[in-house]
Amino acid sequence: TGALEHPNIVPVHDIRVDEAGAPLIVLKRIEGRAWSEFISNGDAVTEEFGAPDLLEWNLDILRPVVLAVRCAHSRNILHRDLKPDNVMITGDGQVKILDFGLAKQTPTGPALQTDLTTLSRTTQEGMVLGTVPYMSPEQAAGRPVGQLSDQFSFGVVLYEMLCGRRPFQGGSVATVLSAILRDSPPPPRSLRPETPREVE
Repeated sequence: TGALEHPNIVPVHDIRVDEAGAPLIVLKRIEGRAWSEFISNGDAVTEEFGAPDLLEWNLDILRPVVLAVRCAHSRNILHRDLKPDNVMITGDGQVKILDFGLAKQTPTGPALQTDLTTLSRTTQEGMVLGTVPYMSPEQAAGRPVGQLSDQFSFGVVLYEMLCGRRPFQGGSVATVLSAILRDSPPPPRSLRPETPREVE
């Protein structure tokens, strides 16, 4: 459980199976609110954190997310469910990634605790795991994933932050999965012309 020790990752205290045989991950309790409550809401950001510029505030949130994901990847651990709901902003503005419930160790990585390895055996090739709108194409197709999959999900979050909408749209799970596999989303500046070119 110490494999993911990082100031921007919610610490995992224990990994076990409960009395009913269900996987159980015990995390440190963190007081805060999900990034999804603020990512496109400039008024809420100003009211809660006194930040007048939504884009600059969001970019300041993105930086520690990048550092936390880089830490996990350096230990050969994939998150596989990056999304604004899994980023917590504490009252004093600290950024914490949580919910490594779908995390997976890559084959080249060092051995993790046996409990985590045991729990991950339930995630097999061909299974579609994660939150559909943020999935990478390989996740959507049920193929093996690597670090690029987390990077793709991070790109989806960045797009949503810039445009106020997710890049892959659809009225059902099937149509969103199809869009991820088939479509190229509109460039951010076509939806939000004020987006800085270097960020796009």
